[in-house]
Parts: sequence; C-alpha cells; structure tokens
Amino acid sequence: MTNPVEHDYTPIAVEAQRITSTNIYVACPFCKSRYNRSGKPAKNSKQIIHIHGNPYNANIKSGDIETRTHHSVAGFDKEYPNKKGEFYIKITNQTIRDF
Repeated sequence: MTNPVEHDYTPIAVEAQRITSTNIYVACPFCKSRYNRSGKPAKNSKQIIHIHGNPYNANIKSGDIETRTHHSVAGFDKEYPNKKGEFYIKITNQTIRDF
C-alpha cells in the first residue's frame, strides 16, 4: 500500500466581506471574474466571492477566525504547486453583518 501524498499547508489570511447567521462571504485572492486567452486574469477582473458555512451562527464576533482548506483554485495551484492552502478567515469591524 502506498502512503498518501503529504502536502505543505500554506497559510492564507483573508478578511470576511460579509457574514449572515448561516454563511461567511470571502473575496478569494486567487479566483478572478475574467481571464484572457493566455489564462491570466484580465485587467478589469474582480475577485470572486466564495461562500462558506458559518458555524458560529449569530454568535460570530470581531476577532474570530474561521479556517477553511481550499479544494482546487487555479491561481493558487499555479503560485504554490503541490501545496494546499489553509485559509484563515478573519471577522473584523469592517465585516458587514446581515443577521
């Protein structure tokens, strides 16, 4: 039996854009809204918003940090080949709260 491939986990700090009682919304630093023919992000492209579950419900507060491991993000995979990213999602005073 072969051992599974071990990955280095690369920490990526991001701030939550918005939170609800059920979800956390984060602008991904790697996913863009538009790409040109060569596969690079277009100049006017925007960051894609990812939605993750909110395990804290309405009890989430500023200073809380939620972690998520990325699945497969093309931009991340190009920048950090053979690694996986651990996203540290920080809730700040600027995070919009929709409860």
